[in-house]
Amino acid sequence: MACPSDPEEKRPKNFIEAISGDESWSTFGIRVKWTDPVVPGNLKLPIGQQVTLRLCVETRKGFNIVPESLSAWCWTHIRAEDNPCGTWREIRLHHNPKCTIVDEHGHTSHVFQSSVVPTADDLYRLTFNIKYGQVMIWANYFQVDNMVDVHVKPSVGTQYDLVVGPPAWKAILCKLMPQSFPFYHTYFCDLFSDNKQSTSSQGARDAKSGKKVKDGDDVEMLVVL
Repeated sequence: MACPSDPEEKRPKNFIEAISGDESWSTFGIRVKWTDPVVPGNLKLPIGQQVTLRLCVETRKGFNIVPESLSAWCWTHIRAEDNPCGTWREIRLHHNPKCTIVDEHGHTSHVFQSSVVPTADDLYRLTFNIKYGQVMIWANYFQVDNMVDVHVKPSVGTQYDLVVGPPAWKAILCKLMPQSFPFYHTYFCDLFSDNKQSTSSQGARDAKSGKKVKDGDDVEMLVVL
Protein backbone atom coordinates (compact mmCIF):
# COMPACT_ATOMS: atom_id res chain seq x y z
CA MET A 1 0.00 0.00 0.00
CA ALA A 2 1.39 3.38 -1.03
CA CYS A 3 1.61 5.96 1.72
CA PRO A 4 -0.05 9.36 1.08
CA SER A 5 2.25 12.19 0.00
CA ASP A 6 0.59 14.60 2.42
CA PRO A 7 0.89 13.20 5.97
CA GLU A 8 -1.87 15.55 7.17
CA GLU A 9 -4.36 14.98 4.38
CA LYS A 10 -6.86 13.62 6.95
CA ARG A 11 -6.81 16.75 9.08
CA PRO A 12 -10.40 17.83 9.83
CA LYS A 13 -11.50 20.80 7.73
CA ASN A 14 -14.32 23.36 7.59
CA PHE A 15 -14.67 23.68 11.35
CA ILE A 16 -14.68 26.76 13.54
CA GLU A 17 -11.57 26.03 15.60
CA ALA A 18 -11.00 27.08 19.19
CA ILE A 19 -8.66 26.25 22.05
CA SER A 20 -10.08 24.84 25.26
CA GLY A 21 -10.13 27.47 28.00
CA ASP A 22 -12.05 30.49 29.24
CA GLU A 23 -13.19 31.50 25.74
CA SER A 24 -14.53 28.06 24.78
CA TRP A 25 -16.20 27.85 28.20
CA SER A 26 -17.97 31.22 27.93
CA THR A 27 -18.80 31.01 24.20
CA PHE A 28 -19.69 27.34 23.72
CA GLY A 29 -20.07 26.04 27.28
CA ILE A 30 -17.43 23.36 26.63
CA ARG A 31 -13.87 22.79 27.82
CA VAL A 32 -11.41 19.94 28.23
CA LYS A 33 -11.15 19.05 31.91
CA TRP A 34 -8.28 16.53 31.54
CA THR A 35 -6.68 14.12 29.09
CA ASP A 36 -4.85 10.81 29.42
CA PRO A 37 -2.06 10.88 28.32
CA VAL A 38 -1.74 14.40 29.68
CA VAL A 39 -1.25 17.15 27.09
CA PRO A 40 1.35 18.58 27.07
CA GLY A 41 3.47 15.79 28.49
CA ASN A 42 5.71 12.83 27.77
CA LEU A 43 5.13 9.08 27.66
CA LYS A 44 7.64 6.28 27.09
CA LEU A 45 6.62 2.70 26.39
CA PRO A 46 7.70 -0.42 24.45
CA ILE A 47 6.34 -1.49 21.08
CA GLY A 48 3.12 -3.45 21.41
CA GLN A 49 2.01 -1.88 24.69
CA GLN A 50 -1.48 -0.43 24.47
CA VAL A 51 -1.86 3.32 24.91
CA THR A 52 -5.14 4.17 26.61
CA LEU A 53 -6.66 7.39 25.24
CA ARG A 54 -9.09 9.25 27.49
CA LEU A 55 -10.57 12.72 27.43
CA CYS A 56 -12.88 14.36 29.95
CA VAL A 57 -15.19 17.03 28.57
CA GLU A 58 -16.89 19.48 30.92
CA THR A 59 -20.13 21.10 29.78
CA ARG A 60 -21.54 24.23 31.37
CA LYS A 61 -24.87 24.39 33.16
CA GLY A 62 -27.49 26.22 31.11
CA PHE A 63 -26.10 25.30 27.69
CA ASN A 64 -28.10 22.04 27.59
CA ILE A 65 -25.35 20.06 25.87
CA VAL A 66 -26.03 16.32 25.76
CA PRO A 67 -23.21 13.78 25.21
CA GLU A 68 -24.83 12.58 21.97
CA SER A 69 -24.12 16.00 20.45
CA LEU A 70 -20.41 15.74 21.27
CA SER A 71 -17.65 13.68 19.71
CA ALA A 72 -14.13 13.33 21.08
CA TRP A 73 -11.00 12.48 19.10
CA CYS A 74 -7.30 11.82 19.46
CA TRP A 75 -5.19 13.38 16.70
CA THR A 76 -1.96 11.42 16.22
CA HIS A 77 0.40 9.78 13.72
CA ILE A 78 1.23 6.69 15.81
CA ARG A 79 1.88 3.76 13.49
CA ALA A 80 -0.47 0.87 14.20
CA GLU A 81 -1.94 -2.13 12.36
CA ASP A 82 -4.57 0.10 10.77
CA ASN A 83 -2.12 2.96 10.16
CA PRO A 84 1.18 1.43 8.91
CA CYS A 85 2.27 4.66 7.19
CA GLY A 86 2.07 6.76 10.33
CA THR A 87 -0.33 9.19 8.68
CA TRP A 88 -1.83 11.85 10.92
CA ARG A 89 -5.40 10.81 11.61
CA GLU A 90 -8.20 11.02 14.16
CA ILE A 91 -9.02 8.13 16.47
CA ARG A 92 -12.57 8.35 17.75
CA LEU A 93 -13.07 8.08 21.50
CA HIS A 94 -16.26 6.46 22.74
CA HIS A 95 -18.48 7.87 25.46
CA ASN A 96 -18.42 6.01 28.78
CA PRO A 97 -21.72 6.84 30.53
CA LYS A 98 -20.53 5.22 33.77
CA CYS A 99 -18.07 8.09 34.24
CA THR A 100 -20.58 10.95 33.86
CA ILE A 101 -20.53 13.31 36.85
CA VAL A 102 -22.55 16.43 37.73
CA ASP A 103 -20.71 18.72 40.15
CA GLU A 104 -22.08 21.02 42.84
CA HIS A 105 -22.38 23.89 40.32
CA GLY A 106 -24.48 21.85 37.91
CA HIS A 107 -21.70 21.42 35.34
CA THR A 108 -21.49 17.95 33.77
CA SER A 109 -18.33 15.98 32.97
CA HIS A 110 -18.29 13.26 30.31
CA VAL A 111 -15.46 10.79 29.67
CA PHE A 112 -14.61 9.46 26.20
CA GLN A 113 -12.05 6.71 25.68
CA SER A 114 -10.31 4.39 23.21
CA SER A 115 -6.82 2.95 22.70
CA VAL A 116 -4.07 2.39 20.16
CA VAL A 117 -1.24 -0.17 20.02
CA PRO A 118 2.01 1.15 18.45
CA THR A 119 3.66 -1.24 15.99
CA ALA A 120 6.89 0.66 15.26
CA ASP A 121 9.47 2.44 17.38
CA ASP A 122 9.60 6.20 16.89
CA LEU A 123 8.90 9.49 18.63
CA TYR A 124 5.24 10.35 18.08
CA ARG A 125 2.93 13.21 18.99
CA LEU A 126 -0.68 13.17 20.04
CA THR A 127 -3.34 15.62 21.13
CA PHE A 128 -7.13 15.69 21.48
CA ASN A 129 -10.12 17.64 20.23
CA ILE A 130 -13.86 17.86 20.80
CA LYS A 131 -16.40 18.46 18.05
CA TYR A 132 -19.76 20.09 18.68
CA GLY A 133 -21.68 20.82 15.51
CA GLN A 134 -19.32 22.86 13.33
CA VAL A 135 -17.09 23.77 16.27
CA MET A 136 -13.82 21.93 16.95
CA ILE A 137 -12.16 22.64 20.30
CA TRP A 138 -8.53 21.58 20.70
CA ALA A 139 -7.16 20.49 24.07
CA ASN A 140 -4.10 22.70 23.60
CA TYR A 141 -2.36 25.16 21.29
CA PHE A 142 -0.74 24.08 18.02
CA GLN A 143 2.17 21.66 18.52
CA VAL A 144 1.81 21.68 22.31
CA ASP A 145 1.30 17.92 22.35
CA ASN A 146 2.07 14.77 24.29
CA MET A 147 5.33 13.23 23.10
CA VAL A 148 5.08 9.43 22.91
CA ASP A 149 8.46 7.67 22.78
CA VAL A 150 7.90 4.10 21.55
CA HIS A 151 10.98 1.90 21.77
CA VAL A 152 12.09 -1.71 21.41
CA LYS A 153 11.73 -3.72 24.62
CA PRO A 154 15.08 -4.02 26.44
CA SER A 155 16.58 -7.46 26.84
CA VAL A 156 17.63 -8.93 30.18
CA GLY A 157 20.91 -7.45 31.34
CA THR A 158 20.35 -4.07 29.69
CA GLN A 159 22.23 -1.23 31.36
CA TYR A 160 20.02 1.68 32.38
CA ASP A 161 21.56 5.12 32.86
CA LEU A 162 19.30 6.15 35.69
CA VAL A 163 20.35 9.14 37.74
CA VAL A 164 19.28 8.49 41.30
CA GLY A 165 20.17 11.19 43.77
CA PRO A 166 18.30 12.65 46.73
CA PRO A 167 15.23 10.87 48.15
CA ALA A 168 12.91 13.20 46.23
CA TRP A 169 14.32 11.95 42.92
CA LYS A 170 14.00 8.36 44.09
CA ALA A 171 10.33 8.94 44.84
CA ILE A 172 9.79 10.48 41.41
CA LEU A 173 11.50 7.53 39.72
CA CYS A 174 9.32 5.14 41.68
CA LYS A 175 6.16 6.96 40.55
CA LEU A 176 7.21 7.19 36.91
CA MET A 177 7.99 3.50 36.47
CA PRO A 178 4.39 2.10 36.32
CA GLN A 179 3.70 3.58 32.88
CA SER A 180 6.28 1.48 31.07
CA PHE A 181 8.10 -1.03 33.27
CA PRO A 182 5.80 -2.56 35.92
CA PHE A 183 8.53 -4.97 37.11
CA TYR A 184 11.10 -2.23 37.57
CA HIS A 185 8.50 -0.02 39.26
CA THR A 186 8.06 -2.68 41.94
CA TYR A 187 11.83 -3.10 42.11
CA PHE A 188 12.60 0.59 42.59
CA CYS A 189 9.71 1.26 44.96
CA ASP A 190 10.92 -1.62 47.13
CA LEU A 191 14.57 -0.62 46.84
CA PHE A 192 14.09 3.01 47.79
CA SER A 193 11.27 2.67 50.30
CA ASP A 194 12.08 3.71 53.85
CA ASN A 195 9.66 1.10 55.17
CA LYS A 196 10.81 -2.01 53.26
CA GLN A 197 13.81 -4.28 53.24
CA SER A 198 16.55 -3.78 50.68
CA THR A 199 16.15 -5.82 47.48
CA SER A 200 19.83 -5.55 46.54
CA SER A 201 20.12 -9.32 46.79
CA GLN A 202 18.08 -9.48 43.56
CA GLY A 203 21.12 -8.32 41.59
CA ALA A 204 21.32 -4.52 41.50
CA ARG A 205 24.87 -3.15 41.31
CA ASP A 206 26.46 0.25 40.91
CA ALA A 207 27.86 0.29 37.37
CA LYS A 208 30.99 2.18 38.42
CA SER A 209 32.01 0.42 41.62
CA GLY A 210 30.43 -2.98 40.95
CA LYS A 211 29.15 -3.05 44.52
CA LYS A 212 25.66 -4.19 45.36
CA VAL A 213 23.20 -1.36 46.01
CA LYS A 214 21.90 -1.20 49.55
CA ASP A 215 18.85 0.61 50.83
CA GLY A 216 19.53 4.35 50.92
CA ASP A 217 22.57 4.24 48.62
CA ASP A 218 22.94 6.99 46.01
CA VAL A 219 23.97 5.62 42.63
CA GLU A 220 24.70 7.30 39.32
CA MET A 221 24.19 4.28 37.10
CA LEU A 222 22.32 1.09 37.89
CA VAL A 223 22.81 -2.26 36.20
CA VAL A 224 19.99 -4.78 36.54
CA LEU A 225 21.44 -8.26 36.14
